[in-house]
Amino acid sequence: MTLRHRIIIDTDAKNEADDQYAIVHALLSPTLDIRGLVAAHFGTHRSATSMLDSRAEVDRILGLMHGIAAPPVVDGAPEALPDERTPVPSAGSRLIIDEALASDGRLYIAFLGPLTDMASALLERPEIQERDIVVVWVGGPPYGSTEATYGPEYNLRNDVAAANVVFGSSLEIWQVPMSVYTMVGIGYAELEHRVRPHGALGEYLVDQLIEYNDESVPHPIEHRSLGDNPAIGLVLNPQGARWRVRPRPRFSVDGSLIPHERPNGTVRVCEGLDTRWLIEDLLHKIERHGSTPRAASARPGAEHPGVTDTDPRFGPGTVRHIVLFGLREDVTEAQRTELVERFHSLVDAPRPDGRRPVVSIESGTQASGEAAASTHDLGFIVTFASLGDRNYYVGDAGSQDEARSDPQHAAFTAFAGPLLLPGPAGCTVFDLQV
Repeated sequence: MTLRHRIIIDTDAKNEADDQYAIVHALLSPTLDIRGLVAAHFGTHRSATSMLDSRAEVDRILGLMHGIAAPPVVDGAPEALPDERTPVPSAGSRLIIDEALASDGRLYIAFLGPLTDMASALLERPEIQERDIVVVWVGGPPYGSTEATYGPEYNLRNDVAAANVVFGSSLEIWQVPMSVYTMVGIGYAELEHRVRPHGALGEYLVDQLIEYNDESVPHPIEHRSLGDNPAIGLVLNPQGARWRVRPRPRFSVDGSLIPHERPNGTVRVCEGLDTRWLIEDLLHKIERHGSTPRAASARPGAEHPGVTDTDPRFGPGTVRHIVLFGLREDVTEAQRTELVERFHSLVDAPRPDGRRPVVSIESGTQASGEAAASTHDLGFIVTFASLGDRNYYVGDAGSQDEARSDPQHAAFTAFAGPLLLPGPAGCTVFDLQV
């Protein structure tokens, strides 16, 4: 297969729970030549480090995708534009500029969040407007009399100035407004049946979506719209959509549309797409990936020669770190509770660069009735996306180098030690790469 679409994907991956599916769909689509993934901010109302949160989530997804050549990942702007004249330069805007100027061929840039990095690139190098670039944006309120599901629209409100810069440019824009991206629904039952069985990637995709709904949706729910996948689907299959060419609007501070006529100022608005094909294509590709065995000759770090053994790219693939604790008889219930809570808090402990090495932490008490069952009191399963992340978490004994040893884990170990029985009866560890 020689014909491929050149594309950059700009994603606020930790904002909600659907970017992950769009990233996976793109990475598993052989007709996409992904020139880079850009971690985007998603405002400051949920996190003061939203861009770094997105970066950590992108790295986590890549770590779960064995056998896939990871594209470059760079950081986008950490915040919205201050106004429509001032860029927020970043490695993300630089990647856009470099790819735009590198070739006369078409470049798709899919934005799953705010348009900050595209606007910054335009303000830094206005001449890229003359290149064959298609901006595919998931965002903006409905047009016409269609009722908005909510308001103001999220991807727009996180950088209204950036949207006005991009819509004021001469770039070609394909827009997926709220009225379309909310219609890509998938239920928990289908996710459990068709995504979860397919390895650590499938488990994580389902778990993080349900967890997000549980934490953020204030009413009973058992579905979610995979609203960012249309950005990938429209590049793969633009004929599978219904389009309307509209005059380009401007956007008010409150996120509403302001009619704005200008010469050749139109936007190609997606008014519907083949969601049966879109979801089925995604699910079949996840299934195919989950059934593909890793190459028997693979060795840790082979995919990225020269990386250290604590680099997240070292030894990609799911690692289960199983820890069993036996508690001293004098440990109080309050100490036991604190032990479990502090262990679980390690899931959010970042590396110095903001990336999180731990994918998930599960815990429980002994539930086996077998004669050979362990006598330990508590069990934990810590999941990593690579041996490098596991190695960083475990750390070098006595190391003060935060690049090679997780200080939060070291602090937890110092806290837990006095509560445990001596020797293997107090702590037993078993790791396996699955």
